[in-house]
Amino acid sequence: MLKRLAIFGLLLGGVGAWSQVPGDGSHQNQKPQWGESRASVSQPVPSPSIHGQQAVSDQKKDSTPKPYEYPWRELYWPATIPNWCLALVGIWAGGMAYWTLRNIEKQTEQLRRQTDLLGRQLESTFQRERAKLNLSPQQISLHGDEGFFHLSTSIELTNIGHSKGYIIFSAGRFSVVPSHQWPLTSPDPDEFTLPSNVIDVSGNPIYVSFWFEHIPFDLNGFRYRIATGNLKIYLYGFVEYETMGKRLHRDFGYIWSIDEREGLNSEQADGVFTNGWWQQDLRQKNTEYEITDKPN
Repeated sequence: MLKRLAIFGLLLGGVGAWSQVPGDGSHQNQKPQWGESRASVSQPVPSPSIHGQQAVSDQKKDSTPKPYEYPWRELYWPATIPNWCLALVGIWAGGMAYWTLRNIEKQTEQLRRQTDLLGRQLESTFQRERAKLNLSPQQISLHGDEGFFHLSTSIELTNIGHSKGYIIFSAGRFSVVPSHQWPLTSPDPDEFTLPSNVIDVSGNPIYVSFWFEHIPFDLNGFRYRIATGNLKIYLYGFVEYETMGKRLHRDFGYIWSIDEREGLNSEQADGVFTNGWWQQDLRQKNTEYEITDKPN
């Protein structure tokens, strides 16, 4: 009896185990319910590393600066029409200003040329019509004898222009100095005495006389020193005169020249004054210029 009960228990246990373990394909062919099919569909789950790489890639794409594009289309919008009008007005105004400046420059240059031409014409007229002083030194004369003697000379002034000349200031000097002495003493206004301050056109010449005395040599010794070149004789000064509303300054400077010869005795040197002549001294001023406020 006990043996039968044991066999019956084993059979019951086998039946229970068989019901829990499905057989081959016993339930595989069964179709799942609708709710169960959606829940049971498996989706591929991305790994955390893939998510991180994708996020970093998206962040790099977002952080890269995009090139700036000027909204050129806005220039054509109706709202920009006033700006275009202002720009055109500015361009027109600039062109007009440039054109005006160019005209002013042309007119200024033309006026300058006309002024220069007029100035040259006036200067030419002045040079043609003004007074012109001509200065001519005269021969040296010896006065006296061995005991007392002195020298004299003169300068001739003539007007070779077409207008009167009016002397306003003058100075001069007639001197005998050693040959090594330079510069010369300044001319003295008291030694240039004019008989008249007006020089007429082609009128009688005016003579200004000069004297030199107190010579510390005897006559023969003085002649000898002049003949050998140990002493030099000078006549120099200036004349300032007015003509046609302008003031002019005229310098003159002359030196007495002779045929110098060494070894002459006093008798042979007797003709140093009768055979000599005046010539312009290149070391002195012999020019004429207009007197202005600026120094020359």
